[in-house]
Amino acid sequence: MRILPLRRSQLVGSNGPGSLVVSPEGETAIVGALDYWFQNSSGKEVTSRAEFEIHEPRLKGFLGVNKLYSPPDFRDVSSDIANSKLYIPLLRFPKWHYCSFCSMMREFNYTIENTRSYCNECNKQQYFKQVPFIVICSNGHISDFPWHEWVHENEGSTCRGRLKLITMGGATLDSWVVKCSCNSKRSLKGITSNASEKRGSSVLGERLNSHSSEYKCRGHKAWCGDEYEECHESPVAILRNSINVYMPQKVSVISIPGEKNMEVDRILNTLEKNIVIKGLLSTTENIDEKIEILLNSLGTLINAEREDYEKAILYLDGSIVENGNTIQTGSPALLRSKEFEKLQQNCSEPYLKVLEEWIKDEDADSQSNIYAPYFEKINRVTKLRETTALSGFKRLSRTDEEGQYSYSASYDSLYHKKLPNNQKWLPASTVYGEGIFIKFDLKEIEEWEKRGEVRDYFKQYMKRISGMNHSIPEIISNPRNIMLHTLSHLLIEEIANTSGYNMASIRERMYLQTNQASLLIYTSAGDMDGTFGGLVRMGKKSSFFELVDKAVANARWCSSDPVCSELGFLQGQGLNGVNGAACYNCSHLPETSCEIGNMYLDRTFLIDSKIGFFNNVF
Repeated sequence: MRILPLRRSQLVGSNGPGSLVVSPEGETAIVGALDYWFQNSSGKEVTSRAEFEIHEPRLKGFLGVNKLYSPPDFRDVSSDIANSKLYIPLLRFPKWHYCSFCSMMREFNYTIENTRSYCNECNKQQYFKQVPFIVICSNGHISDFPWHEWVHENEGSTCRGRLKLITMGGATLDSWVVKCSCNSKRSLKGITSNASEKRGSSVLGERLNSHSSEYKCRGHKAWCGDEYEECHESPVAILRNSINVYMPQKVSVISIPGEKNMEVDRILNTLEKNIVIKGLLSTTENIDEKIEILLNSLGTLINAEREDYEKAILYLDGSIVENGNTIQTGSPALLRSKEFEKLQQNCSEPYLKVLEEWIKDEDADSQSNIYAPYFEKINRVTKLRETTALSGFKRLSRTDEEGQYSYSASYDSLYHKKLPNNQKWLPASTVYGEGIFIKFDLKEIEEWEKRGEVRDYFKQYMKRISGMNHSIPEIISNPRNIMLHTLSHLLIEEIANTSGYNMASIRERMYLQTNQASLLIYTSAGDMDGTFGGLVRMGKKSSFFELVDKAVANARWCSSDPVCSELGFLQGQGLNGVNGAACYNCSHLPETSCEIGNMYLDRTFLIDSKIGFFNNVF
């Protein structure tokens, strides 16, 4: 496949292993497995990856992997330079093409760069286009459409005659016909439908064979070349540029200091910027030897005890030292609970700066502010660092309904070779930014949830979505979580209108565990200096409550009302009908902004005259 430019941040998201990327000419290629990411054009593995390593022990411990690496950048320089000419592997996919003049089909290999080739039908050089259809399954497999099997209505067919893909110019798949030189022909009607009378099946699986047996996925892992594994899922044909061909699963953390003393922080901060020392540390696994390397390299710069250097090594290796004990960091609840604790107080560290802006009990003017009773604390986060790792991907169905709260514990789909998780690495990226931390008054929320009207409406809501044939995530366990999620969306929309950031660059991070009712609304960028402060200024007391007032006021009326409100109450709307009074005109955000895919939203919990959390305001 030809060389295509890809951003490193895309490789930790929509262009991860197993995804399809599109060239300017419209050709597609599949991104290869992680096994081959640190190889040059001749297939030689790099000797050291230290400069690409990202040190975020909490995230490594949670994911249970050995290392986190930033995707390699391409350096078109002499091979004598370290890590030069590193390519992310791309394989041409789909392999089936058809002649742009006579429609004769031909299968190319994964590595061919140019599809201008000799056509036997035309008797001259012609340009061959990729076919528009591929096959995927819910287990993540992806393969070429079974053209020979489909036209002969038999997956066991041995005929390998010449095929033609002909279109009659219609707007439906009925107008697409595949013909074989043996005179067999068949239209592509219904191949992209995954709805069938049989549960767990698809139209392609049921109709490919003329006899009664069902066609099953072949288990092809095209991003690993001709790699197959056993699979019993029913495959679905799909356009190769469809959005649900590849949906990345990502896990992110906010870097938090304080789990180590100031001297350890200084050591780690220096190491983060020193590629040479990181390279030396990667040459040995012995902790005493690593300590000696640090003492020899940093001893004159940082006057710290040997114990501090040892703590820094333990931290880099994926452990955190607290009160003299080494603890592992793999608890999902711990991942966000520690962030929640740290964001509540003043902090001034290299990667996290928090300023307490407003505290309810300490503000003499709280009584005059109609919104003050609903909040407990507002903090401005003037600097933060977020690290995101790609933990896997899905096909066909949406990402997990729990969004950032759920992830796959097995990363085999990203790899070609079989390795235990603790010997694998995952691609990650680090960005810097700013935000507003909002802590709500838990007593006010609990009193609101005790209202009979709120309980009755929530019971009706849960009864409705439980019949939608999908699993209900644990995060939607009480009315407060839906209310806070909806308010978060409304605040982001209002911030985008006034702060100067576009909506897609602002994100939410919800803290909704037991005894937590908080939001972090933030933005971030790849530059180490972070962003420009437009969002964090909105967190000032003089601006924040006005911001809330506008957001809540906007929630009272949607441009699609009364349809939006009535649909939300009667049957729900959005994916699987899980949203109440919430649609694209009032509450939906770009996919980059929402943690749960614009699901579980309902303005009713905010502004309804009987059950709304803010109904006393009006």
